[in-house]
Amino acid sequence: MFCSPVTVRFLSKAGKAAVGRASAIFVLYPIYYMEHVIYFQVFTTTAAFASFLLDNRLVKVRSSKPGLTLLRVDLANEQTIKPHHVVTLACLLEEYWLAGIPIRFEASDSVVYAYLRDIGFLRQWDANTRTAPDGFTLPADSTSFVFWKVEPESMADYAESAYRHYKAHFFQGKDLSVLPTYLAEIFNNIFDHAFAAGAAERIAYCMVQYYPATERLFIAVADFGMGIPNSVNRYLESQQQNPLPPIEALKQSLELHFSAKSRPHNRGRGLNTLSTGLAALGGTLTIQTSHALYHVDSSGKAYPKDLAGENFPGTTVAIRLLHERLPAEEPDVLDGEASLF
Repeated sequence: MFCSPVTVRFLSKAGKAAVGRASAIFVLYPIYYMEHVIYFQVFTTTAAFASFLLDNRLVKVRSSKPGLTLLRVDLANEQTIKPHHVVTLACLLEEYWLAGIPIRFEASDSVVYAYLRDIGFLRQWDANTRTAPDGFTLPADSTSFVFWKVEPESMADYAESAYRHYKAHFFQGKDLSVLPTYLAEIFNNIFDHAFAAGAAERIAYCMVQYYPATERLFIAVADFGMGIPNSVNRYLESQQQNPLPPIEALKQSLELHFSAKSRPHNRGRGLNTLSTGLAALGGTLTIQTSHALYHVDSSGKAYPKDLAGENFPGTTVAIRLLHERLPAEEPDVLDGEASLF
């Protein structure tokens, strides 16, 4: 939107006495105001979701709207949203926030708007209510745990806090120790790519959501780093090895003991731990990253997919755990001699 030039005519004192004898004319130059609107949609294919994200990346929007001063987000057209959509949308919006562009959510009566409001998503981009980086403020609905912008120094605390929360509320009697383990592995390995020295951006978000009706626990983490294939190939080239096609680079990252060594503590176990551990528990794993998609179903079968030409930004990891497949928790205190054998 643009304000057009306005010509304003002011009469001088002499002109007031004798109109037409003297006057001053001033032109008020245009004040430029420009906005961009994101119409959020839930996409069922990686190609469609990647296209949506790329079309709304700040760098692309600014190329056509260099005077951008406001981002509006319209959530009215959707009645459902999944955790991996939430964290990826968060990475997208964070680009605008960090550039100092105000974000306004259009109020609506949609289920998605109410859900994002209730988990603290909307206030994340409000200067007056934005959650402190190290603060784990629980939403009113205990099925959700802290929609969170990832800070490396707080990752271990987040994983442990999520474990205690869900253990107390929904998983009594179940061994939920895999939750902090899997979160730690995602943070230590996936975010190695987001926070690596060569990454252009260091934006990452995480959330955990439990669905009582189906007894499913979802973990979703997204970053807008360089992407796993790019990170793997950067490492291979540093070792004088030939780069791999994106899907092969992604599969390489899932091999035990492989590490791109983007961070000193990375020992090459994280993604392998996720894929093998989830297969044993009947859970699922989905990784979306630049030009590649990798899914492991509840039977442990892997479905790698080459997404040539689809430059999905960064990496998004989605995990699903099934309550009924988690083992029973072993007692902490041994009850008599028989418990030893």
